[in-house]
Amino acid sequence: MNPTGEFWVRSKVVATAAAVTLAIAFGLVDYLTGREWVISAFYLLPICIAGWVAGRSVGFAVGALCVALWFLSDLFSGPAYQHPLIPVWNAIMLFVFFFIVVWLLTAFRSSYYYLEQTVERRTAALRTEMEERKRLEHAKLQAERLAVVGSMAAQVAHEIRNPLGSISLNLDLIGQELKAVVNSNGGSADECQTLLREMHSQVVRIRQVLQEYLRNSIFCSRCSIKSTWS
Repeated sequence: MNPTGEFWVRSKVVATAAAVTLAIAFGLVDYLTGREWVISAFYLLPICIAGWVAGRSVGFAVGALCVALWFLSDLFSGPAYQHPLIPVWNAIMLFVFFFIVVWLLTAFRSSYYYLEQTVERRTAALRTEMEERKRLEHAKLQAERLAVVGSMAAQVAHEIRNPLGSISLNLDLIGQELKAVVNSNGGSADECQTLLREMHSQVVRIRQVLQEYLRNSIFCSRCSIKSTWS
């Protein structure tokens, strides 16, 4: 059994037992004091305890018990009415009064619990909304940072590719000039051509690495933004 449910059942049992005990005690006091001292209002204490803690049906039962105790104490006090149905009528009116009190008390208790649960639900919803808003603000800030990083990476790559393009073009021009000089002089420049080709290949390699880095940085930035907003 759920600990909360078990505690609730125990509370109902204890409240019912306490209400019955108080009702019997007040009935005994009512009998001992006789008709001169009216203590009918004290019966409301066990009735309210039973109705508030144990529920409406238990409150009605305790109210009926209080009416029965009052009727017996009044009956055993001796005849004092002109008609034998007068104490019955008084008992019925007293039960109607207790019935109305229990009904209003349990209705108020239900409204109170409903209002408390509504406040708890709205508080939880507000807390969830605040946490979601914080998460979205953090995601927005993270996306802005990633966008700045991607923009810087693109700018750096652009600034590096331009000199590499110029170097590659100049190497081609140097190769053409070297070939023209060698042809005019009738010599051999294989070693220079090899060095130029090696330099050109390294420039191409740097450009490929830079292009791959730029592609990977943009892809990682997009993936990070998607994972942040999801």
